[in-house]
Amino acid sequence: MDIDVLHTFIDVFRHGSFASAARERNVDPSSVSRQIAVLEDELGYRLFERTTRRLSATEAGRVYHDRIAGFIDELTLAREAGADVLGAPKGQLRVTASVAFGERWLIPRIATFQTIYPEVELDLILSDAVVDIAAEGIDLGIRLGTRMSGSLVATRLLQTRYRVVAAPDYIAQHGQPVSPVNLGDHNCLVFRLPGYRSHWRFRSGAGDITEVEVRGTLSISNALALRRATLDGFGIALLADWTVDADIEAGALIDLFPAFVTSAADFDTAAWIVYPSRAYVPHKTRAFIDHLKAST
Repeated sequence: MDIDVLHTFIDVFRHGSFASAARERNVDPSSVSRQIAVLEDELGYRLFERTTRRLSATEAGRVYHDRIAGFIDELTLAREAGADVLGAPKGQLRVTASVAFGERWLIPRIATFQTIYPEVELDLILSDAVVDIAAEGIDLGIRLGTRMSGSLVATRLLQTRYRVVAAPDYIAQHGQPVSPVNLGDHNCLVFRLPGYRSHWRFRSGAGDITEVEVRGTLSISNALALRRATLDGFGIALLADWTVDADIEAGALIDLFPAFVTSAADFDTAAWIVYPSRAYVPHKTRAFIDHLKAST
């Protein structure tokens, strides 16, 4: 049985019209009508009732459609998967991440990927809201936090470490805290997002955990703005390593407690690559995942 004829049947059933199906397939309506007639002859029963005013599926046509629709989808995916493996990655790849992670970590790694795979068109959706990957047609997302759960496939991209940092100007004016417990005497900038608290946790090399309640005159819901305020000497902040490590290396910020593991939530946090659960992951998606992992 001709697979193209089955695709035509699915399109006619979906549109309820030979003309509409023909427009979608960019063929003449008479060609669509002939294909349906050939299929009906082969099956031995009518799939559609035809009148001068409307086209409607017969009961047999509805049953036939319900049984083959999933099968046709699988055949299409199988054909695309085979072609995908043989060719270079190409097409649009939709990726979502937080604004800060996109700006500080992801975008600097995109140029190399596009040099290697020039036929892949990246569409970056940067948002601090949790994007519904399946509903929005996203191929891949990067989520920050503890181990991911749910219907998405998750693979660890990189471990996230947090730094307690301040600008040299702030330290010059207010002094440097010698211990985490001294943070109560300083203006601490709070990251105002769900899961982050005004209690910062410190784990020493010996495994001892100290929790310190911090207060300050400024709370911010965006990590980039929090970094900017810290650079400008507003106060002391707790920020992810991928946000501030370059600033520490350049001397623009000081890592106040490098001997401690720090966090405002869970100590075991990471950046996770997540994508829809399915048997086949397109070549372009796999290539991007491999590139990101090689860039850590």
